[in-house]
Amino acid sequence: YGSLEWRPDEGKEGGALLYSRYDNTARVEIPTTGMSAAEGTMMLWGKLAGPYPANRVDASYFFGHTTRPPYANRIQLYMDSDDTILDLGLGNSHTRRTGIKRLQTRIWHHIALTWDSGQYVVYVDGEKITEGSYTGLTILHKFMDIGNDGNPSQGTASSGAKPVKAL
Repeated sequence: YGSLEWRPDEGKEGGALLYSRYDNTARVEIPTTGMSAAEGTMMLWGKLAGPYPANRVDASYFFGHTTRPPYANRIQLYMDSDDTILDLGLGNSHTRRTGIKRLQTRIWHHIALTWDSGQYVVYVDGEKITEGSYTGLTILHKFMDIGNDGNPSQGTASSGAKPVKAL
């Protein structure tokens, strides 16, 4: 959905999508098949074009899932606040873990999140970066999004997608 551009000669393997920094509806819906509120894994290759703009009040998402109201049941890895620092929203908290890792721009990163019965682990480039516990993840929609917060109630994304390339 939104302003996405297929780049067949870019990406880790076989092309990449370029997300427009000006289209806050840009996203790719992916099924949550095989995942549940109790356990799942989400991973992708992503490349940041630059830091998230300082004048924005929303965030730039690698991927997201949430319900509305009251923005519960989160599964989100994102950057905000004019930086490239990875943050985690999980369960009933948008800021479950902030300041996870500063990501370099213009290089590919493999980003992964696993959750299992109240425990999570975040990996960056194959390295376990952080782990912890969470509460409040009780349901999953049929889809989550690459490129925004994954809120299906809005009809369009709320995230202000920054150019993030995803395989």
